Amino acid sequence: MKHRLLIHPVLALLLTPCAIGQQMCGGSGESAEPVRATIIVPVTTTGCGRVNPDAGDPWGVGPKSVTEIPTNAETLRRLKVYETAAREAEATHASDAMKAQIYTRLASLSMDAGMYDQSEAALEHAISLLRNADLNDRLAEDLSYLGMLHVETGKMRQAEREELEALKLREGLGDRLGLARSWDALAGLYAGERKYAIARDYARRAMDEFSVNQGADVTDNISSRFKLSQILCLMKECPSAILLLKDSIDLAKAAFHPEDYPIGIGEFLLGYAYWRSGDPGDAAQYMKHGTFLMKQQLGWGHPTYLNALGYYARFLRENRRVDDARDVELQIRQAEAVVDVHSLQTRKSQDALAGLR
Repeated sequence: MKHRLLIHPVLALLLTPCAIGQQMCGGSGESAEPVRATIIVPVTTTGCGRVNPDAGDPWGVGPKSVTEIPTNAETLRRLKVYETAAREAEATHASDAMKAQIYTRLASLSMDAGMYDQSEAALEHAISLLRNADLNDRLAEDLSYLGMLHVETGKMRQAEREELEALKLREGLGDRLGLARSWDALAGLYAGERKYAIARDYARRAMDEFSVNQGADVTDNISSRFKLSQILCLMKECPSAILLLKDSIDLAKAAFHPEDYPIGIGEFLLGYAYWRSGDPGDAAQYMKHGTFLMKQQLGWGHPTYLNALGYYARFLRENRRVDDARDVELQIRQAEAVVDVHSLQTRKSQDALAGLR
């Protein structure tokens, strides 16, 4: 089973003067509220199509559809299922390979729900199990996954070590598709470190390989285009990103439901590119609809959605739509108040997970 990101650019836009981990301004003016500088497009899933369990797969950790995206409520329900599965696997002394599958799935679901600490702990445990099982292909996937998560949380040195180890493993396996996924992840890492030229080169190599590799799926092709478009914008080449984003959105519309968040993220990024290209009319249309779609599926407290709202508020203020900007900033403040409470619950879940080791 492939446990990897659905939209796996995991790229900090870094479109403000703030450094990673600092706050960025949600707008201008004395009423502007700070918005946490998180990562655009960090959402993860392995796809969760229904499968019939069998004796060797009692928790349903077999192959899944990469284009089926559960609702936020369904994600939380599945998260509880896999927390139970992890306890059962530990109690019944399941194989390291099977336990690693469950913990990786648990990490993915936790990431979908915005529970980054829990996701990190589950993934680190999966990696330790895979090292014991000597499963280098899956180890490379999980190392790369952890690297992208660490980019997202600002742990850049750890992320680079993990991504380079994953790259080395895939080189040893002769895995061209895996190499492209490592290049894609490294593009996000180096963009996060503002090494834009090398990030662009990795992103182009990944996109070119995905375009010709028969093993690549639609999420590879969409995510690599998202990645390259963001890097071009970081290099002040947003006009060049517009056609690439339109192509990405067309791919997403052909593969996903109209309300799914890959389309919302693509439209938001397209709106951003129009904004930075001097076209506020198209920017307003796409940013508004993109954030609407993201809220519908990710939930109003998800960090990816809140980060997008922060940029949208800045856009509104820059274009003198002050009342609209205040409305968006109020949504951010209200959501962040809930997220702070939720983070306490997440840490409690994290303690429960640690007890399973």
